[in-house]
Amino acid sequence: MTEHYEYINHNALEQCIVNQHPYPHAVIKNFIRPDKLEGIYRDFPNLDAGGVFNCTDNNTFGELAAFIQELKDESLRLWLNKKFNLNLTNLPTMTTLRGYSRKKDGRIHTDSKDKVITALIYLNPTWTAKTGQLRLLNSHNIDDVVEEVTPSAGTCVLFKVTDNCWHGYKRFEGSRRSIMFNYLITDKAAKRHKSSHFFSAKIKKLKSMLMPG
Repeated sequence: MTEHYEYINHNALEQCIVNQHPYPHAVIKNFIRPDKLEGIYRDFPNLDAGGVFNCTDNNTFGELAAFIQELKDESLRLWLNKKFNLNLTNLPTMTTLRGYSRKKDGRIHTDSKDKVITALIYLNPTWTAKTGQLRLLNSHNIDDVVEEVTPSAGTCVLFKVTDNCWHGYKRFEGSRRSIMFNYLITDKAAKRHKSSHFFSAKIKKLKSMLMPG
């Protein structure tokens, strides 16, 4: 693996250990180079509504856009192949953003089967709340915890999408910034997800216009 990354911390990748129980996953606390965090955070859009938002030319620019482009780098794809025993060759990617957690968010779930692997990258400068930490779980039980991850800036959680990739967090309302990066099984699946996020964002915008405040 080359060391040409501008934003991703090469040393953190080299030291990464993938845990196999209860499903393949890894937590990388310094996934983003510390000297690059400020620029990415600065260019993150102000998403004050809950839900998932597609990356578009209107909300993704500057250092955030450059970092997201680096996530698609071929050398990172090869690293994921090796670490998680995958073949991601020619598979499409999808990148989405979250900026705000509603009380209903964080419910326990597994990712949809049209996703192959998920990367959750957090961009919260500090985290003092007692809730909102991501929990990787053994089962559909929020207290059956394998590992709890504070969503601090630069931390990345990677997991292979399996039938039992349970995860969630205890109820939290407020700013909770993250990037979700996925490889998907087909272009059709990627288009379906992006369309769903697009229409959901339109509905949220309409509701905010009709019910300001």
